[in-house]
Amino acid sequence: MKIQSSVWRRRGATIGFLLALMGAALFLPTLADTPARPSLFAIANYGGKQVAYSGDLDQFNTRWWMGGQQLSDYNNQRKMLQSGYHFLPSFNTGYMMRTQGYSSVSRSTDKAADPHSCIDTPCTLNTQKMQTDAAIVHSTIGDGGYYNVGNEVDNYYSDDVAPAVYVGQFDAWVSAIKRVDPQAHIVAPSICSWSCCATTGTNPWGTAGTWFKAFVSDYKRRHGGRKPPIDVLSMHLYNFDYKTAVTSVAAANDYVQEVQNFRNAADQLGYAGVPI
Repeated sequence: MKIQSSVWRRRGATIGFLLALMGAALFLPTLADTPARPSLFAIANYGGKQVAYSGDLDQFNTRWWMGGQQLSDYNNQRKMLQSGYHFLPSFNTGYMMRTQGYSSVSRSTDKAADPHSCIDTPCTLNTQKMQTDAAIVHSTIGDGGYYNVGNEVDNYYSDDVAPAVYVGQFDAWVSAIKRVDPQAHIVAPSICSWSCCATTGTNPWGTAGTWFKAFVSDYKRRHGGRKPPIDVLSMHLYNFDYKTAVTSVAAANDYVQEVQNFRNAADQLGYAGVPI
Protein backbone atom coordinates (compact mmCIF):
# COMPACT_ATOMS: atom_id res chain seq x y z
CA MET A 1 0.00 0.00 0.00
CA LYS A 2 1.54 3.29 -1.03
CA ILE A 3 1.04 7.01 -0.73
CA GLN A 4 2.94 9.77 -2.46
CA SER A 5 5.47 11.22 -0.01
CA SER A 6 4.65 14.73 -1.15
CA VAL A 7 0.89 14.45 -0.79
CA TRP A 8 -0.39 13.75 2.70
CA ARG A 9 -2.90 15.57 4.83
CA ARG A 10 -4.70 15.03 8.10
CA ARG A 11 -7.69 16.90 9.42
CA GLY A 12 -7.84 17.27 13.18
CA ALA A 13 -5.19 16.30 15.68
CA THR A 14 -6.30 12.97 17.11
CA ILE A 15 -3.36 11.22 15.51
CA GLY A 16 -0.99 14.17 15.61
CA PHE A 17 1.35 15.14 12.85
CA LEU A 18 4.05 12.56 13.31
CA LEU A 19 4.55 10.18 10.41
CA ALA A 20 7.28 7.63 10.83
CA LEU A 21 8.57 6.28 7.53
CA MET A 22 8.09 2.54 7.66
CA GLY A 23 9.05 0.91 4.36
CA ALA A 24 8.27 -2.71 5.17
CA ALA A 25 7.15 -3.36 1.61
CA LEU A 26 9.10 -0.68 -0.22
CA PHE A 27 12.63 -0.16 -1.43
CA LEU A 28 13.42 3.47 -2.15
CA PRO A 29 15.84 4.16 -5.01
CA THR A 30 19.50 3.56 -4.29
CA LEU A 31 20.92 5.87 -6.93
CA ALA A 32 22.07 9.22 -5.58
CA ASP A 33 19.81 12.14 -6.39
CA THR A 34 17.09 9.93 -7.84
CA PRO A 35 13.71 11.44 -6.87
CA ALA A 36 12.17 9.80 -3.82
CA ARG A 37 9.45 7.39 -4.86
CA PRO A 38 6.10 6.81 -3.12
CA SER A 39 6.60 5.81 0.50
CA LEU A 40 4.75 3.62 2.93
CA PHE A 41 4.02 5.45 6.16
CA ALA A 42 3.20 4.33 9.66
CA ILE A 43 1.00 6.71 11.61
CA ALA A 44 2.14 7.46 15.14
CA ASN A 45 -0.11 6.44 18.00
CA TYR A 46 1.13 7.60 21.42
CA GLY A 47 -1.28 8.06 24.30
CA GLY A 48 -4.99 7.75 24.86
CA LYS A 49 -5.89 10.72 22.66
CA GLN A 50 -3.95 9.38 19.69
CA VAL A 51 -5.54 5.97 19.20
CA ALA A 52 -5.11 4.85 15.60
CA TYR A 53 -8.00 3.02 13.95
CA SER A 54 -8.45 1.53 10.52
CA GLY A 55 -10.22 4.63 9.23
CA ASP A 56 -7.25 6.79 10.18
CA LEU A 57 -4.83 4.47 8.40
CA ASP A 58 -7.04 4.17 5.34
CA GLN A 59 -6.87 7.94 4.83
CA PHE A 60 -3.14 7.51 4.19
CA ASN A 61 -3.57 4.27 2.26
CA THR A 62 -1.39 2.45 4.78
CA ARG A 63 -1.88 -0.64 6.96
CA TRP A 64 0.70 0.31 9.58
CA TRP A 65 0.66 2.27 12.80
CA MET A 66 3.31 2.68 15.48
CA GLY A 67 3.24 3.56 19.14
CA GLY A 68 4.50 2.39 22.49
CA GLN A 69 4.81 -1.26 23.42
CA GLN A 70 1.13 -2.07 23.78
CA LEU A 71 -2.08 -1.53 21.86
CA SER A 72 -3.92 1.59 23.02
CA ASP A 73 -7.34 0.02 22.51
CA TYR A 74 -6.70 -3.69 22.80
CA ASN A 75 -10.07 -5.08 21.72
CA ASN A 76 -10.50 -2.93 18.62
CA GLN A 77 -6.86 -2.82 17.57
CA ARG A 78 -6.52 -6.58 18.05
CA LYS A 79 -9.28 -6.97 15.47
CA MET A 80 -7.28 -4.68 13.18
CA LEU A 81 -4.27 -6.99 13.49
CA GLN A 82 -6.45 -9.95 12.64
CA SER A 83 -7.77 -8.20 9.53
CA GLY A 84 -4.42 -7.33 7.96
CA TYR A 85 -3.26 -4.16 9.72
CA HIS A 86 0.14 -4.06 11.39
CA PHE A 87 1.42 -2.59 14.65
CA LEU A 88 5.00 -1.35 15.06
CA PRO A 89 5.89 -1.35 18.79
CA SER A 90 8.63 0.96 20.02
CA PHE A 91 11.24 0.35 22.72
CA ASN A 92 12.80 3.47 24.20
CA THR A 93 16.48 4.11 24.82
CA GLY A 94 18.57 6.84 26.43
CA TYR A 95 16.94 9.03 29.06
CA MET A 96 13.52 7.43 28.53
CA MET A 97 14.91 4.05 29.60
CA ARG A 98 15.39 5.55 33.04
CA THR A 99 11.79 6.67 33.31
CA GLN A 100 10.55 3.19 32.38
CA GLY A 101 12.65 1.15 34.79
CA TYR A 102 15.09 -0.26 32.24
CA SER A 103 18.19 0.94 34.06
CA SER A 104 19.75 1.03 37.51
CA VAL A 105 18.91 4.73 37.74
CA SER A 106 15.78 5.46 39.75
CA ARG A 107 12.72 6.37 37.68
CA SER A 108 12.31 9.50 39.79
CA THR A 109 15.78 10.82 38.90
CA ASP A 110 15.26 13.64 36.42
CA LYS A 111 17.82 15.12 34.06
CA ALA A 112 18.64 18.00 36.38
CA ALA A 113 19.69 15.56 39.09
CA ASP A 114 21.57 13.26 36.71
CA PRO A 115 22.19 14.60 33.19
CA HIS A 116 24.56 11.81 32.18
CA SER A 117 23.50 8.25 33.08
CA CYS A 118 22.11 6.39 30.03
CA ILE A 119 22.43 9.65 28.03
CA ASP A 120 26.12 10.32 27.42
CA THR A 121 27.42 7.76 29.91
CA PRO A 122 26.58 4.02 29.80
CA CYS A 123 24.34 2.77 32.61
CA THR A 124 23.53 -0.67 33.98
CA LEU A 125 20.53 -2.01 32.10
CA ASN A 126 17.73 -4.11 33.55
CA THR A 127 18.01 -6.81 30.91
CA GLN A 128 15.50 -9.06 32.68
CA LYS A 129 12.76 -6.45 32.36
CA MET A 130 13.76 -5.83 28.75
CA GLN A 131 13.44 -9.55 28.03
CA THR A 132 10.08 -9.79 29.78
CA ASP A 133 8.62 -6.80 27.96
CA ALA A 134 9.91 -8.00 24.59
CA ALA A 135 8.13 -11.30 25.22
CA ILE A 136 4.88 -9.50 26.06
CA VAL A 137 5.04 -7.52 22.83
CA HIS A 138 5.82 -10.67 20.86
CA SER A 139 2.69 -12.30 22.24
CA THR A 140 0.69 -9.48 20.65
CA ILE A 141 2.24 -9.21 17.19
CA GLY A 142 3.53 -12.77 16.65
CA ASP A 143 6.58 -14.14 14.84
CA GLY A 144 8.44 -12.11 12.27
CA GLY A 145 7.16 -8.78 13.54
CA TYR A 146 8.81 -5.39 13.26
CA TYR A 147 10.26 -3.81 16.40
CA ASN A 148 11.34 -0.18 16.66
CA VAL A 149 14.42 0.43 18.85
CA GLY A 150 14.70 4.04 19.99
CA ASN A 151 12.43 7.03 19.55
CA GLU A 152 13.90 10.31 18.30
CA VAL A 153 17.20 9.28 19.80
CA ASP A 154 18.84 12.56 18.82
CA ASN A 155 16.24 14.79 20.47
CA TYR A 156 16.60 16.30 23.96
CA TYR A 157 12.88 15.99 24.65
CA SER A 158 12.69 12.33 23.72
CA ASP A 159 15.22 9.49 24.13
CA ASP A 160 18.20 11.89 24.03
CA VAL A 161 21.18 9.54 23.85
CA ALA A 162 24.72 9.89 22.53
CA PRO A 163 25.42 7.67 19.49
CA ALA A 164 28.17 5.74 21.29
CA VAL A 165 25.93 5.05 24.32
CA TYR A 166 23.04 4.02 22.09
CA VAL A 167 25.23 1.26 20.64
CA GLY A 168 25.06 -0.75 23.87
CA GLN A 169 21.36 -0.09 24.38
CA PHE A 170 20.61 -1.06 20.78
CA ASP A 171 22.52 -4.33 21.24
CA ALA A 172 20.62 -5.08 24.46
CA TRP A 173 17.21 -4.54 22.86
CA VAL A 174 18.09 -6.53 19.74
CA SER A 175 19.29 -9.39 21.93
CA ALA A 176 16.09 -9.33 24.02
CA ILE A 177 13.88 -9.20 20.92
CA LYS A 178 15.71 -11.91 19.01
CA ARG A 179 15.53 -14.28 21.96
CA VAL A 180 11.74 -14.29 21.83
CA ASP A 181 11.47 -13.91 18.05
CA PRO A 182 14.50 -14.98 15.98
CA GLN A 183 12.60 -13.85 12.87
CA ALA A 184 12.08 -10.31 14.18
CA HIS A 185 12.82 -7.32 11.97
CA ILE A 186 14.65 -4.40 13.57
CA VAL A 187 13.54 -0.85 12.80
CA ALA A 188 15.99 1.83 13.93
CA PRO A 189 17.09 4.29 15.05
CA SER A 190 14.05 6.57 14.53
CA ILE A 191 15.88 9.85 14.19
CA CYS A 192 14.26 13.24 13.70
CA SER A 193 14.19 14.73 10.21
CA TRP A 194 17.64 14.35 8.59
CA SER A 195 18.57 18.06 8.63
CA CYS A 196 16.97 18.83 11.99
CA CYS A 197 17.97 20.79 13.94
CA ALA A 198 20.23 23.81 14.14
CA THR A 199 19.77 24.38 17.86
CA THR A 200 21.60 22.31 20.47
CA GLY A 201 18.70 23.00 22.81
CA THR A 202 16.60 20.39 21.03
CA ASN A 203 19.33 18.39 19.31
CA PRO A 204 22.45 18.37 21.52
CA TRP A 205 24.27 15.87 19.30
CA GLY A 206 24.01 17.90 16.09
CA THR A 207 21.55 17.23 13.29
CA ALA A 208 19.77 13.90 13.06
CA GLY A 209 21.94 13.05 10.07
CA THR A 210 25.11 13.76 12.03
CA TRP A 211 23.83 11.56 14.86
CA PHE A 212 23.06 8.66 12.51
CA LYS A 213 26.47 8.72 10.84
CA ALA A 214 28.19 8.79 14.24
CA PHE A 215 26.11 5.84 15.44
CA VAL A 216 27.06 3.68 12.45
CA SER A 217 30.71 4.61 12.90
CA ASP A 218 30.68 3.91 16.66
CA TYR A 219 28.91 0.59 16.14
CA LYS A 220 31.37 -0.58 13.50
CA ARG A 221 34.30 0.39 15.71
CA ARG A 222 32.97 -1.81 18.53
CA HIS A 223 31.86 -4.72 16.33
CA GLY A 224 34.84 -5.47 14.17
CA GLY A 225 33.70 -3.38 11.23
CA ARG A 226 30.16 -4.80 11.07
CA LYS A 227 27.40 -2.25 10.61
CA PRO A 228 24.27 -2.21 12.82
CA PRO A 229 21.83 -5.03 11.89
CA ILE A 230 18.93 -2.83 10.79
CA ASP A 231 16.15 -4.16 8.56
CA VAL A 232 14.27 -0.88 8.18
CA LEU A 233 15.69 2.62 8.67
CA SER A 234 13.38 5.07 10.40
CA MET A 235 12.94 8.82 10.46
CA HIS A 236 10.14 10.95 11.94
CA LEU A 237 8.61 13.79 9.98
CA TYR A 238 6.28 16.51 11.21
CA ASN A 239 4.31 18.73 8.85
CA PHE A 240 5.27 21.97 10.53
CA ASP A 241 8.08 24.45 10.22
CA TYR A 242 10.45 23.92 13.16
CA LYS A 243 11.20 27.65 13.35
CA THR A 244 7.61 28.88 13.35
CA ALA A 245 5.71 25.75 14.53
CA VAL A 246 3.15 26.47 11.79
CA THR A 247 1.61 23.40 10.17
CA SER A 248 1.17 23.26 6.42
CA VAL A 249 1.16 20.94 3.43
CA ALA A 250 4.03 22.99 2.01
CA ALA A 251 6.19 22.04 4.98
CA ALA A 252 5.33 18.40 4.37
CA ASN A 253 6.37 18.67 0.74
CA ASP A 254 9.78 19.98 1.81
CA TYR A 255 10.44 16.73 3.66
CA VAL A 256 10.52 14.71 0.47
CA GLN A 257 14.07 16.01 0.13
CA GLU A 258 14.76 14.92 3.71
CA VAL A 259 13.85 11.37 2.74
CA GLN A 260 16.16 11.62 -0.25
CA ASN A 261 19.02 12.94 1.90
CA PHE A 262 18.60 9.99 4.26
CA ARG A 263 18.47 7.59 1.32
CA ASN A 264 21.67 8.90 -0.22
CA ALA A 265 23.61 8.86 3.05
CA ALA A 266 22.32 5.42 4.02
CA ASP A 267 23.44 4.01 0.68
CA GLN A 268 26.94 5.36 1.24
CA LEU A 269 27.02 3.80 4.72
CA GLY A 270 26.22 0.33 3.40
CA TYR A 271 22.41 0.33 3.59
CA ALA A 272 21.63 0.32 -0.12
CA GLY A 273 18.45 -1.71 -0.54
CA VAL A 274 17.47 -1.34 3.11
CA PRO A 275 14.08 0.44 3.12
CA ILE A 276 13.35 3.65 4.97
